[in-house]
Amino acid sequence: MRKFIVILAIVFDTPCVAQEVTYRHSLSGEIFGLGALGISAQYDYMFKRSRHGFYDARIGVGGWYFNSISDAAFTIPHAITYNFGQKHRFFETGIGGTFVNEYYWSWTPYSTPKYFVGPMIGYRSISSKGFQFRIYVTAFLSKGNSVILPYGGIGFGKAFRKK
Repeated sequence: MRKFIVILAIVFDTPCVAQEVTYRHSLSGEIFGLGALGISAQYDYMFKRSRHGFYDARIGVGGWYFNSISDAAFTIPHAITYNFGQKHRFFETGIGGTFVNEYYWSWTPYSTPKYFVGPMIGYRSISSKGFQFRIYVTAFLSKGNSVILPYGGIGFGKAFRKK
């Protein structure tokens, strides 16, 4: 009888946690934001999940054109952030950067490639079906020009479940 009571105590004392959908990968498109003045496509990897949120690393490609397609720029946006929150809504904070290379006429670089880096803060939502929405602000800092540019971006995408 004593063994039976001990087994019942262990079984009913074990905490039960409802399973939460965990996403690890995401593909998204962004307007403005780290892709600078244009659009960008990005891949996110969400890792190191904790009770309070998760870390996220992302990298992408983007670009824009000025007056014509022959006067354009190519960007490589990237960021590392921590997302505070639970379930589907998160407060996002971190640091991001963008490598920018401008081209003119015959697709030859006409300026020295630039690198912008800066802090970012924003909001991220991931629905139970994986639809992702992100809006944030950042301030680009450029060493070469000593310029601080307040900026922001908005993005939509699809998050994929961990297999």
